[in-house]
Amino acid sequence: MKKLNRIISLLLTVCFLLGAMTCLCSVGASAATTMATGSKEEIDLSAINYTTEKYYTPEDKLATMTMAFEKGDYQLWVNSFTGEVTTVNSKTGEMLFSNPYDVGLSKAVTSLKNEFLSQIIIGYTSNESTMINTFNSYNDAALNDQIKVKNIKNGIRVEYTIGREEANYLVPRLIPADRFEEFFGESMRQAMKDEGKEWYYEKRFLTYFSLRDPAAVADSDRKLSELYAELPVTQKIGAVYQINAETTPAELMLLEEYIKTYVAAYTYEELDIDHEKTEYISEDKNPPVFKMALEYILDELGMTVTLPANGIRFDESLYQLSYVTILPYMGAGEYSNLMPNTGYTFLPDGSGAIFRFEDIQNGGTVSGQIYGQDYAYHTITGKYQEVFRMPVYGIVKDNIWSYAKNTANGMYVRVQNENPTSSGFFAIIEEGDALATINSYHLGKSAEYHTTQVTVNPRPSDSYNLADSISVGNNSTWTVVSDRKYVGNYKIRYIMLTDDSVAAEKGITDYYSANYFGMAMAYQDYLTSPYSTGTQNAAPENQTSILKRLEESDIESTIPLTIETFGAINTIEKILSVPVNVMAPLTTFDDVVTIYEEMSKYGDITNINFKLTGYANGGMHSTVPYGLKWEKAVGGKKGFRELLEYAAGINDGSYADGEALGIFPDFDFVYMTSMGRGDGFSLKNHAAKTIDNRYTRKSVYSSTGQSHESYGEILISPAYFSHFYEKLTKNYLKYIDEDAGVTAMNISAATLGMDVNSDFDEDEPYNREDSKQFTVQALQYLSDNYNKVMVAGGNAYTWQYVDYIVGLSIDSSRYLLASNNIPFAGIVLHGYLQYTGTAINEEGNVQYGILKAIESGSSLYFILAYQNATKLKEDPQLSQNYSVRYDIWAGSYNDEGKFVTGELVELYHKLNDAIADVQTKRIINHKLLTGWRIPDEDELIADAKAKEEAERLAAEEARLAEEARLRREHLEARVSVVNNAMIIYNNAKLRLNTVQIDTVLMNIQNALTRISDAEAAIKNAAAGEDISGYEKTISEAKKMIRTLYDTNIDTVYAIIEDAYTQILDKKRILEESIAFFEAGEYAEDFIADVRANTEPLMEIVAQIEEAMATIEDYKARVIAEAMGLIVIEEKEEEVIVEEFMPAKYKMDDGSIVAVTYGEKNDPYKTFLLNYNYFDIIVEYEGTNYEIGAYGYAVIEH
Repeated sequence: MKKLNRIISLLLTVCFLLGAMTCLCSVGASAATTMATGSKEEIDLSAINYTTEKYYTPEDKLATMTMAFEKGDYQLWVNSFTGEVTTVNSKTGEMLFSNPYDVGLSKAVTSLKNEFLSQIIIGYTSNESTMINTFNSYNDAALNDQIKVKNIKNGIRVEYTIGREEANYLVPRLIPADRFEEFFGESMRQAMKDEGKEWYYEKRFLTYFSLRDPAAVADSDRKLSELYAELPVTQKIGAVYQINAETTPAELMLLEEYIKTYVAAYTYEELDIDHEKTEYISEDKNPPVFKMALEYILDELGMTVTLPANGIRFDESLYQLSYVTILPYMGAGEYSNLMPNTGYTFLPDGSGAIFRFEDIQNGGTVSGQIYGQDYAYHTITGKYQEVFRMPVYGIVKDNIWSYAKNTANGMYVRVQNENPTSSGFFAIIEEGDALATINSYHLGKSAEYHTTQVTVNPRPSDSYNLADSISVGNNSTWTVVSDRKYVGNYKIRYIMLTDDSVAAEKGITDYYSANYFGMAMAYQDYLTSPYSTGTQNAAPENQTSILKRLEESDIESTIPLTIETFGAINTIEKILSVPVNVMAPLTTFDDVVTIYEEMSKYGDITNINFKLTGYANGGMHSTVPYGLKWEKAVGGKKGFRELLEYAAGINDGSYADGEALGIFPDFDFVYMTSMGRGDGFSLKNHAAKTIDNRYTRKSVYSSTGQSHESYGEILISPAYFSHFYEKLTKNYLKYIDEDAGVTAMNISAATLGMDVNSDFDEDEPYNREDSKQFTVQALQYLSDNYNKVMVAGGNAYTWQYVDYIVGLSIDSSRYLLASNNIPFAGIVLHGYLQYTGTAINEEGNVQYGILKAIESGSSLYFILAYQNATKLKEDPQLSQNYSVRYDIWAGSYNDEGKFVTGELVELYHKLNDAIADVQTKRIINHKLLTGWRIPDEDELIADAKAKEEAERLAAEEARLAEEARLRREHLEARVSVVNNAMIIYNNAKLRLNTVQIDTVLMNIQNALTRISDAEAAIKNAAAGEDISGYEKTISEAKKMIRTLYDTNIDTVYAIIEDAYTQILDKKRILEESIAFFEAGEYAEDFIADVRANTEPLMEIVAQIEEAMATIEDYKARVIAEAMGLIVIEEKEEEVIVEEFMPAKYKMDDGSIVAVTYGEKNDPYKTFLLNYNYFDIIVEYEGTNYEIGAYGYAVIEH
C-alpha cells in the first residue's frame, strides 16, 4: 500500500511539472500580444472574413485590434476595418466588446452575422414607398471599405459611409447578344459549374436577362414593330439581352458580385462599350447613402459613445431616415445548447425588470419608449404597460462555458469553467433620451445572442389616415416627416461591471458587482456625482449633482402619508324640477382639516401630505392654471387661507411636536381639459398640434375597450408652459402671509413628471427632446419659487428639482418574457428622495402593495373623496376611481358616536413600523431567494402515503429480485460445482499479477527521474512571472493532474475492484455449493477438497480488502497532497431545508426577496418578503425562517 502511495504522489508531481511548463509558455505568448501596438505584427484586416473567422477567446479577437487610447484604468482598442471597439479595464483585465467576439462560431445565417458585426443599423424609406429598408455598418460600410477611424481628444471618432456610394453597377442593362454570349455564356457557366454553382447560373443570373431578338418575331409584323418601337437599336444591330425592369438594387449588387467573381475580364470599360453600342441611357437615381459617426471617449467612469445627430447626412429629397440603432450588440450575452452561459438583460420597465437568457430560448423582444407615449402622435403603440421612466439599461452574462486549447493537438475544445465569473455593463443615455426606445432583443433559435438595443429617430415622423384629416373617400395612410430635426447628440455612457471574485483576487474594493444591484449602485453614484449634471470640470464650489442625501432634518420621525383628495365636480342637480349644472363638493378645505384631525386623534397618524386635485378654476375639469380662483363649493379663497394657517400652526409645533401637514394644490400645465374666460389659453397659440397640423388629445389605454380612448385633454405646447406657470405663481404666492405664519407655499405639478409631448405645429415645431428641456425649465422655476415641489410618475429628469414623487412605479409590467421584477428605482432613490408607490386603495391586492412598499422604501398613497363619491360614477374619466370613499378606508363614526378606524390606519402603521427608522438609509442589498412552500396537513398526509407506497413497491421489487438472484445462483452452483474454484483462483492471481502492476509502476518511475530538479525550476520560473501567470499555471496543472490521475490510477483501482467483486461472488458460490452438497449428504472427501481450494481465495480476498480500505481516501486527498492545496475543514451547519423538503415545494421564481437597508458595509435592517399566498420557509445566512402568506420577517443587524 505504501508503494501505491509513492506511485500516486510521483505521478501527480510529473503532471504538475508538465502542466506548469505548458502554462509558462502560454503566459509568455499572451504577454507578447499585449505589448505596445508598434511592436505587433501587421495584419491585413480587410483580408479577414469576420463572419467565418473563428476567434475562440476574447484575447484572440483583441489581437486583431489596435490600442488607440488609454486613460486611467481604461484602454480603447479599435479594428479600423470593421469599426469594432473594445474597452479594456486594465485593473481587472475585463473587456467590453462593441460586437460579439465569437461571431465566426455562430450558427446564424450570414445576414444575421453581418448585423452582429455592425455598430450601426439604420432603417430608411424612399420617398416613393413606405416600406422600410435596412442597412448595417458591416455589410454596407466595412465590406465597401467605407469606415475611417480618426483620433480626437480623449478618444476616437469612427466615421461611416453606409450604402453604396456609386450608382453605377458593373451589370449591363442592355448588351448585344454576341457580347453577352462572349462574356456571360458558356465560359461563365463552366466557371460556376466548377464550383458547384451551376444552379445559381441558371436561376440567379440568367433569369434576370431577356433575349430580345428581331429574328424571333420576324413572322409577326405587329410584334416586330412593337420591338423596334421599344428598342430601336435592335433594328440596327439585331439581337440584344435586356435586364428585367423590376430588378432591385440588391439584386443588381448580387449580379455584380457574380460578374466580378466569375467574369474578371468584364470591366467598366467593357460596360461602357456595351451601353454605347446599344445606345442605352442610364436612368439610375442616386443610391441611398448615409453618413454618420460614432465618437468614443474615455473618462474616469468608463466610456461614452456619442452619435452627433447634426452630423447625419443623406439625400433627403429621395430618402427618409426611419431610425438608427446604436451599438445593437454591445456586450451581448450568449446562450445556446452548446454554450449555455446564463445571464440577463435589464430594462427600466416600471420599477425594473430582468429577462433571463435561459427563459427566452424561443426568442422575443420587449420594447419601451423612454418616458412613455408621445401623445402628439397619431400612432399610439402598446397596451397597458408601465412607463420606462429611467434612461438606463444593461446586460449581465455568466461565463460558465468557454473554449480552451488542447495542448496535445492544438485544437480548441469546449470546457466548463471551474470558477465561473460574471461580467456585464450598465448604460445611461445622457443625451437624446427623450427620443430613444430601448429593446431587450433575444434571437432564440435563429442565433445564440441576447442583447439590449437603443433605437433613436433624429427625423421624427408620423402616419395618419387621410379620411380622418380631410374629406376623402379612401382609407389611405400618409406618412409625414417633421420639419423640426433633432440636431443635438445621442450620448450613451457605459459602465463596466466586475465579478466579485475577480475584484477580490485583484484586491479591488471600488467596483460595481456584475448584477442588477451593481447596476443600481452605479446609477446612484453617477446621479450623486457632477457627471450627472455635466459640471465635473467646474470648480468644486460650482459642481452640482442630480441627487443629494436626505438629512434627518428633512424628514419626520414617522413616514409621510400622502392623500390625494378630490375637490369639486360639475354635476347636474334638479332645482324646482329644472336640471341645473352645479359644483358638488367631494372634499372641502374644512374636510381636509377634519381628515387630519381624525387621523391624528384616532389613528395616531400625524405626518400627512395632502395633494389637492380639482379645487380651483373649474374643479376636477379645470381650466389651464393662469388665473387662480378657488371653487366656492370647497370653501373658496377664505377656506384656503384658513387651511394654510391651520397647516402653519401644525408645522411650527403650535399643536403638538412631531406633527406635519403638507398642502400641495395640484395644477396641470401639460393638458387643458376645459376653457374659460380669462384663463389665458388660446387654441391657436398655445395648443400642440399633430404632424398634419391638427389639435391633439391625450389617449389612454382602456382595458375594457382594448383600445386607446381620449377624454378631451388637449396637449399644451411645451414652449408655452412658462406663459402659465409664471402667471399662476404671481397669483398663488399672494397667499403668503407671514403674520399668519404662512411663510412659503408648496405646489404639485403632477403631469410635469409624467408625460413628455412633442409639438408638430407648422410654424413653431418642437421635438420631444425640446419638450423635455422646456419641462426641466419649468421644474427649475418651481423649485426656485416654492418651498416644496411634488410631481407624479417621476421621470428621471425631474429628480433634481422635486421633493416628493407620488405614483412612482414600484412594480413592472410583468411581461411574459420577463423573469423577475426588481425595485431598481427604489434602490437608486431611497435615502435621497421621498416618494410613494401607486395609490394602494386602487391596488388589487393591498398586502402585495405593502410588501412592494417595504421592498422599494416607498410610503403610502391614497386617493380619497370625503363626500359625494358616487358623483364620480357619472364622469367617464373619473369613474375609474372606483374605491375612494374616505369613510370606507379611513374610518367613520358608529351609532354610538365613536370613531372606528379603517384599513388605512392599519396599513399605515404596518408600513410605518417597518420602515420609519430607515427613511434616510440607503438600500444596500437586494436578493431574490429560493425557498420552499410549507405544505398543509392534507399534502403531508398525501406525501406520507405516497412515500409509504413507494417504499412498499421498492421492497417488493427488491424481494422479487433477490429471489430471482438466489434461484440463479443455486442453478449456477449445481452446474459449476467445485471446478469453478480453481479457475477463479487462477484468474484472480493473473489479474493481480505483480508483473502487470510493476509494469505500470516502472513507466511511472522512468518519468520521475527528472522531478527533483524540476521542482526548483518551477519555483524559480513562477517567481519571475506576475502573479496572474502563476495562478494560471496552477489552474492548468490541476486539470492535467486530474486527467492523468483519472486515466492511470483509476485503471489500477478498477482492476482491484473488479477482482475483488468477482472473488467475493465466487467465494459466496463456493460456500453455498458446500452447503448444497452437505444438504445432499455427498462424500466427505469431496467437500474437504472444495474447502481446501477455497482457502487460497480467502487469502487473496484479505489482501484486496486491505487495498480497498484506503483507495477512497486516496481519491479524496491525493491531489491536495501533491499540490499543497488548502483543505477547508467542515463546520457544523443548520439543517438545510432542501435536504428534507420535496422538490415540488421549491420556490425559485423571485417571489421570495431579501432587501437590506443601511450604509455601505454597515447593514441596519433586512426584510425577508414572501409574495406568495401561502406560507414558506427560507434559509438566509444560515438560519431558516418561516414566513406567512404575504408576510415578512425582520432581521435587525
